[in-house]
Amino acid sequence: MVKVYKWYVDKCIWILVFQAPDYYQIIKKPMDFQTIKNKINKFIYADPVEIVGDVRQIFTNCVEYNKRTTQEFKAGSAMSKLFERRLKNLEESAAMNGPSSKRARTK
Repeated sequence: MVKVYKWYVDKCIWILVFQAPDYYQIIKKPMDFQTIKNKINKFIYADPVEIVGDVRQIFTNCVEYNKRTTQEFKAGSAMSKLFERRLKNLEESAAMNGPSSKRARTK
């Protein structure tokens, strides 16, 4: 999946620079992984929910801008499904290992 992610990011950057002069006319709330990384590194996010929202915005933009038949649409959709699946697993794991596990570790 890392290869798909790298391909997707590289391809999207290439498209924005060379083939998508109308991108910012169509997409009103642009977001990208580099911006998310920068916001994390600068401690701009107050809550992890904000990070999840920005990641979802990337996928929303991908679906909104690209036609269903394109590789970009398909890659973005696949990555979105993977993200949501892993997020759900993380949430379930956190719920199972909630406050009680902290007490167990501190004893």
